[in-house]
Amino acid sequence: MNVVGVGVGTGLLLLGLGLAMLLLRRSLLAVALGAQLGTLGLALAAGSQGKLAAAAVLVVAGAAVALVVVGAAVAVHRRRGADHVDELRELRG
Repeated sequence: MNVVGVGVGTGLLLLGLGLAMLLLRRSLLAVALGAQLGTLGLALAAGSQGKLAAAAVLVVAGAAVALVVVGAAVAVHRRRGADHVDELRELRG
């Protein structure tokens, strides 16, 4: 197996782990980490195939999304005291 195959395989593994965290975890910060992990997995898979510009865009976009999501999670925790996704569902009217 060559280096490109390993990079793509690792990227897809990270994407799968990120999606699993996104869907299975309850904590807002774990959900944000799962989204970041999935984005970095896509960037690794794209960068391994020679698409470095797409990988750079994905890394920058992932960092921006993580910053916004973590900021929103902290704001929700301060305002509502809720740090689990299920608690936020109960707050809907």
